[in-house]
Amino acid sequence: MEKISLIGTGNVAWHLAQALELAGHQLLEVFGRSPKQAHALIENLYIAEYQDHLDFSESEATWFILAVSDDAIADCCEELILPEGAILLHTSGTVPLDVLYASSADEVGILYPLQSFTKGRSVDFGQVPILVEADNPQVLRRLKRLAGSLSEHVQVLGSKERRVVHVAAVFVSNFTNHLLTMASTVLGEEELELGLLQPLVEETVAKAFQLGPQQAQTGPAQRGDEETLLRQQSFLAERHPDMLELYAAFSARIQAYAPDKK
Repeated sequence: MEKISLIGTGNVAWHLAQALELAGHQLLEVFGRSPKQAHALIENLYIAEYQDHLDFSESEATWFILAVSDDAIADCCEELILPEGAILLHTSGTVPLDVLYASSADEVGILYPLQSFTKGRSVDFGQVPILVEADNPQVLRRLKRLAGSLSEHVQVLGSKERRVVHVAAVFVSNFTNHLLTMASTVLGEEELELGLLQPLVEETVAKAFQLGPQQAQTGPAQRGDEETLLRQQSFLAERHPDMLELYAAFSARIQAYAPDKK
């Protein structure tokens, strides 16, 4: 059992706090700029108390986890006052380890859960890949144990590799979700439900991971069906001109990757 304090009350903090307690760790303090959000998070925890400042010098915790936005990490590091022996972690996929050197922590590391989190949406944390990094071998061993208590999938990655993973994650998560938003808009005009596409989306993803995405690619652009492409672009030009450029760009990329183009 580890004693932990959490800085942040957003989506990652919300899920991470509950996962840590389910794994048997103690959350002692939660800091948040918004008292309302902090208290809402604490309501789901056992003994954690709200802290309205970043002076943790009297804390009994060993681990201090920064689960804040990327652009807030550096500022938090400058304000944090930590006790002797403290290990400071952040949960970002893009911020390098050395940003934490500006803090008063004795040791630093990274615990990055590779998942999209939303409050109120349950996630099986045991299946979430957790990417860890630390420059002290002893701290890294302890960090791997901490991460391993949360997930079956723990991997050590440096800051450079983690940034690459984050870029790839934006493509498959954020961009995919926005494409679903666009599809929902198109369907909604005809009072059709997005759920109609759910089996197609699930099969597309499953097939991509089984066969490889290039081998699983189908559709009019892949087979060079210019008539269908022009018809659909004409529809978008009339009904959704803001989507036309993206449709054309994706179609061109798919055609460039098509086997007969190699």
